[in-house]
Amino acid sequence: MNGRNKKKILIILIAVIIVIIGIVVTVLAINNNKKSNQSNEDIQQNIEEPAYEESNNNIYSDNSIGNTTNDDEYTDFHRTDAWYNDPYTTGSATMPNLVGMNYADLREYLDTNNLYFITEIECKFDSPSLTGFAVPTKILSTIPDAGTTLDPYTDTSITVLTESTYGVIGIELDLPYEDFVEDNFGKTMKVQFGKNGIIEGTIGEDFKKQSRSGHDYLRYMSGVSGNESSYENFWSKYNEKAVSCIEEDEFTIEYGGSEGTIKNPYINAKIFVDDQLLKELKLLYNGSLVEEIYK
Repeated sequence: MNGRNKKKILIILIAVIIVIIGIVVTVLAINNNKKSNQSNEDIQQNIEEPAYEESNNNIYSDNSIGNTTNDDEYTDFHRTDAWYNDPYTTGSATMPNLVGMNYADLREYLDTNNLYFITEIECKFDSPSLTGFAVPTKILSTIPDAGTTLDPYTDTSITVLTESTYGVIGIELDLPYEDFVEDNFGKTMKVQFGKNGIIEGTIGEDFKKQSRSGHDYLRYMSGVSGNESSYENFWSKYNEKAVSCIEEDEFTIEYGGSEGTIKNPYINAKIFVDDQLLKELKLLYNGSLVEEIYK
């Protein structure tokens, strides 16, 4: 091989080496650039999302700025107004002014105004009950008074003094004749009493034939008992027009018993079947309105 050929081969080898070096440098540069971009993303993520480091002190660490925030301070950013107003959070509440409110609205008011911890309500009336079947109406005063600080862990009951009315929760009527229910099945019976009292229902469904001591009679019952625990149920039924009320001054009082000392409150009533007057009569009140069948 002559000197000229050797020179050409040498030049070609040098060129190949240069190309290989260039490729290697380019690949290394690309890899370094990817690593740099990934590092920048990690730094940005650290800035936006402080990492939680498990330790005995429950410290939240923000690596980007070197600051720390304790557990309570960090949680504050996620608490709602309801949390801050909850009596179990604050440790206390204030007794509101309930005077003038209808007793029927009391439970809902307490539950929606952060006083749900008041689970027991004792109701007393401003005057002795005429028959023992009075139901509460307007609130006159409360124990404790308005403005009193309440402890949600111990102050779970209140007492309210109210005005009252007399609820009619059922009706018992003598059958006009033996086949009255069968002949009028499905018709509407309406009993009007006092100034504004009305109870109506369907014969055979609401007004049903019953028997007591071998005597048949017609009975309507609303499903509301006369005890204190059913007051809310009573007013719910009242809104459905399934029960009604009588004011004390609407009664006619007759005294009975062997010594004439028993008060018997009566109310005048009219009975309609499909809006046709069936009869007028006087009904005894004892929580229900009762025709004195056995008198």
